[in-house]
Amino acid sequence: MEKPQKLEDINQKLDKCACLYIESYQSLLTYRELMNRALDDGYLNLSKARSLIGCSSLSILQVPLELEAKISIETSENVDLVKTDDPDVDFELRNINFNLSVSDSDSNEAPLPGWFGVFTPMSLKTSKKSFSRSLNLATCIAECQTRLNTLEIIYQDLLSEKNKLLNV
Repeated sequence: MEKPQKLEDINQKLDKCACLYIESYQSLLTYRELMNRALDDGYLNLSKARSLIGCSSLSILQVPLELEAKISIETSENVDLVKTDDPDVDFELRNINFNLSVSDSDSNEAPLPGWFGVFTPMSLKTSKKSFSRSLNLATCIAECQTRLNTLEIIYQDLLSEKNKLLNV
């Protein structure tokens, strides 16, 4: 392949990589904003539950000494082929996916402690849902950040390859 054609291919890959980087960064900012809202809602509802029940009824003293993790994160890796405007020019993009798995097989969420019996305050349940949502958003944020890191490495490699071609 001749030098001008190689440079054109590299430029197309650089353009596509930059576009993907901007899209991923936009997603990252959106997920961070959603996570901030979910955490704010969770803390607000937790404080409502504490005021309804009383601070002494919902405190750190009720947490057992030995805690067992109910949620774990599994990772999987796949490679996507990214197409550019030219159908003959493409590059591989490695993606890492993070999946939450709950050890309790009965439900998708970790159960609330049985401290309140049947009369669990609604604000405490809402708080739990907000914190569960924030866990899912945290995995989305981690995926976006790993994608940004991967795109940055690809972009740097393409730039160095382009500079080598220009210097030869």
